[in-house]
Amino acid sequence: MLAGLVPYSSTGRLVAQTIDTTIRAPQNIGEQVQANTPGLSQNVPAKVNVFGEPQTRETPAIMPYTYSTEKDDHVTKVMADAGVSPGFVGGSITDGKNHYKLTEKEHYDYQVLAGQMLRKKMESVIGNKDKVSADTLDSAVREARADSKKRQLRIFKDTGRQPNTTE
Repeated sequence: MLAGLVPYSSTGRLVAQTIDTTIRAPQNIGEQVQANTPGLSQNVPAKVNVFGEPQTRETPAIMPYTYSTEKDDHVTKVMADAGVSPGFVGGSITDGKNHYKLTEKEHYDYQVLAGQMLRKKMESVIGNKDKVSADTLDSAVREARADSKKRQLRIFKDTGRQPNTTE
């Protein structure tokens, strides 16, 4: 909606997306404008996948349609073959008595942390195997999520972040 008020916004978006192939995840109007402005789009956080890795645009910005190419990602393939599809982390963390509602930045940082820990765990469980049971992978996902939650809570403690509510 805002784009209609900015002259030549589609041209700016086309140039920005041609220069910067990373898909951006703007959280407010200011970031939306930056995401569509050549030279400023890098100031906006990247949209990340479940492994906390930045997503990139495979289709050139000038194409009227999108396409994707198969990526040679052994971990993702084994997980998909087993029917295991971990989701993204939630917007809050509870440690039993303390509840932390995450800010947008904390949520983003937590997803990156949890995703990286998940990738590392999956790589160690899967290794070079072509097939791993869904139960084994689900267990590894739960373990990686629990470890990332502990690490995030440690970060909160180390930085003095106070919970939103306590029981």
